[in-house]
Amino acid sequence: MYINENFTEKITLDEISEMAHISKEHFCRTFKQITGRCLTNYINNLRIQKADSLLQETDLNITEIALNCGFSDVNYFSRIYKKVKNVSPLNFRKNFCSNL
Repeated sequence: MYINENFTEKITLDEISEMAHISKEHFCRTFKQITGRCLTNYINNLRIQKADSLLQETDLNITEIALNCGFSDVNYFSRIYKKVKNVSPLNFRKNFCSNL
């Protein structure tokens, strides 16, 4: 699936609905029926999964991890990460990744 392979890049609703040859509204409705999530939440969850791996397996700083996962703003990344995981990326690394 295009989204799963390109989630680290900027993906817009306009772009993805055009690729599917359907309206933005129809794409959103259909995507949510299939995945149970809106496009933004789906992409953010993929990015957060990638961030978890990078937090655990690398010594990249939080800004580098945010950028590597497709977030262009580290503050937005931190807010979304905390919303999804109930812990900040820094605290996740401190508390759960003692091997780094």
